[in-house]
Amino acid sequence: MEELTDIQTGVEHENSTVPGDGADVYAYVDNGEYATVWCVFRHSDYEVSVTTYRCEAGLADRDGEAGKKYFEVDPNTTTEQWAREYAEAHKPSVQVAQDYFN
Repeated sequence: MEELTDIQTGVEHENSTVPGDGADVYAYVDNGEYATVWCVFRHSDYEVSVTTYRCEAGLADRDGEAGKKYFEVDPNTTTEQWAREYAEAHKPSVQVAQDYFN
């Protein structure tokens, strides 16, 4: 299994792999070949929703099993901060993406 230190995490405001989604921010974990991208929408000061995509070689497939999930968020936390922490906490999702495509 891949070392978690070899996995990049981050947040961006646009994502070419998941076009047209229109999320507020996109959080991701990526090992250079496989990735998981979360489209994060801020619904209110207290709530975000996350839609999960599994990615391989620039192709994205919405993970229907993961579905759309809602989370409470501290109103003093920005959407970007929340998304960054979420991605960092979910580094093993790269392996989930690899398993998804294999």
